[in-house]
Order: sequence, then C-alpha cells, then structure tokens
Amino acid sequence: MMDKATTDINGKRLIMIGAGDLAREICGWFPNLNVGGFLDSHRRQWPEAGMPPIIGTPEDYWPEPEDIFVCSVGNPAQRLAISRKLQARGAKFATLVHDSAELSATSSVGPGTIMLPFALVDVNARVGDHCLLYFRAGVGHGATLGDGCIVLTNAVVGARCVLGEGVVISTLAFCNPGTSIGAFAQVGANSFAARDVPPYATAIGVPARILAHRAEASNAVTGEPSEQPA
Repeated sequence: MMDKATTDINGKRLIMIGAGDLAREICGWFPNLNVGGFLDSHRRQWPEAGMPPIIGTPEDYWPEPEDIFVCSVGNPAQRLAISRKLQARGAKFATLVHDSAELSATSSVGPGTIMLPFALVDVNARVGDHCLLYFRAGVGHGATLGDGCIVLTNAVVGARCVLGEGVVISTLAFCNPGTSIGAFAQVGANSFAARDVPPYATAIGVPARILAHRAEASNAVTGEPSEQPA
C-alpha cells in the first residue's frame, strides 16, 4: 500500500529541512517521497552513500515555485522558527500521514505535520501546523494541539486536552483528559499530567509535579532560527 500524504507532492521537488537522525527515519518510513535534497546549516556531506544531496542551509535558501518542504528538526522551538521563516519566503509544506496511522475523518492536521506509524488522531481533534506525532502516539477526541507540538512514542494526549504551541509530551507520558499544557512546556517520560501545566514548565512524575521553568522560547515566536537548526 502507498503511504498517505494529505498534501499533493506530485510534480514537486521535495526538500527536507535537517539532515540528522529524524531525517533518516522519515525517509525510511516514507520511501515514496523521493526527496530531492536537504537543507542543513552544519552537515556538508553524508557519511554514507545513496542519500540525496545537501543543497544549502535553511537560513540562506529561497524557495522555488516547484519546491515543497518537510521539516525533520526535532526541537520544537527550532522547528517552528525555521519553518515559519521559510513560510514567510513563500514555502509550502507537505503534511505526511503514514499508511498505518489513523486520522479521523472529523479531525484535522495542519501543514507540515507528520504522523509516523500507528499514530492516532481521534474524532473532532485539531492538530496544528508543523507537529510531529511519533510511533503509536495518541491524540484523544476533541483535543487541540498548537503549532509545533511533539508527541513522542506511546504518549497519549487525553480527550479535550489543550496544548499550546511547542509542547513536548515525552515517551509513555499521559495527559489527563481536559488538562491544559502551556506553550513550550514538557511532560517528562512515564509521567502523568493530572493537572494543568504552565507555559515553559517541565512536569515529571506520577502525578506530574513542576520540576523547573525554562526561559521563554522567544526565537520560535519571532521566527529567528537558533544557531543549530538540525
């Protein structure tokens, strides 16, 4: 069976932003993408043969009319910053849903979002732009995810949860139905977010407690990429 793609990429030159491990994973799970090249600020050549070329950097590249993009940057603030900067230059992003993933007919995922194998978005859920749903990640019915959210392997966002932009739900974590997770917050691995988590906070444990507050991810808001985008 063919992989699903909610954006038509036929006739387009697909360019992947970031040439790291996540890029290799996406290429492996979506073998029909026919990637034409990579953008990366630090890698100049691949250590193995057979990979498409690195054709430039995200900072310097200006999209061509036939280009369509996939972002393989794992850090949510950097992912948003780079993608938004290229969008401001006219870039269009593909939305990828693996053939084994499940997206309800009454739900939606935004441009640039990637659903890896066995990810699930339940009925009436809304997933924003440039999100990444990893293997067996689950989004419950009526949940809302802001742009740039990352839900890692076997993590579950419960029904009617609301996630701000740039949130990370780590491996095997669970967000209690109806909870709110603030922008750029993180719920740690194997944790249970029974209550709301404020923005820029890290919550760990069962039930999750606030461990720390991080500095605001201002680069994601302004669209300025960090020095290490991939």
